[in-house]
Amino acid sequence: MADHLYVCLQDEDKIVGFAIDVGTGGLTRQAEVPVIGGPSVLAISPDRRVLYVGHRTEPAISSFLIDQGNGGLTLQGSGSSADAPTFLATDRTGRYLLSAYYQGGYAVVHPLGADGAVGAPPLDRHETATGAHAIATDPSNRFAFVPHIARLSDNVLEPPKNNPGPNVIMQFRFDQNTGRLTPNAPSRVEQADLVGPRHYCFHPTRDPRLFLQ
Repeated sequence: MADHLYVCLQDEDKIVGFAIDVGTGGLTRQAEVPVIGGPSVLAISPDRRVLYVGHRTEPAISSFLIDQGNGGLTLQGSGSSADAPTFLATDRTGRYLLSAYYQGGYAVVHPLGADGAVGAPPLDRHETATGAHAIATDPSNRFAFVPHIARLSDNVLEPPKNNPGPNVIMQFRFDQNTGRLTPNAPSRVEQADLVGPRHYCFHPTRDPRLFLQ
């Protein structure tokens, strides 16, 4: 499969695909895909065959099959949600999709079909706190973390506002056989300063270090 980049245009209800030149990194614009409901956040399956889309203006999660030749997208399934997902990530097996909900203050695990499609009701949900900004499993696929933004009304283009959130990272154990999350011990890691992270990633060489943003 060629390399492709997908960009959500939330206010225009569409996703734009780009082909990536692996030699130069240059982008060539490809076909646009209409996606109603304000496509916002994206995740991709471990085998790079399915793209997951979180909708903001009409809260839902959809899955699209990726054409392995031209990168085109074909809708597989969609399921509505009470709140707009803020972050999506599959587990390391590609059998489950994890999602975090900023306004709702919770995290959810969705089962995925054999073809990677989403659409079944969630199999697990955990109330966390307002400002839940991300969720993903670690390289061992045994743990998941949910960081909560420290200042709920902050805008990166404006000075910080005095509206503090929970300023914590929630820790969970993840069972890759059942897709269930259970609180780890401790269940909350408090931040000393009001700098609760929004996102995180793991070292690409499976180093246990965790990088926070």
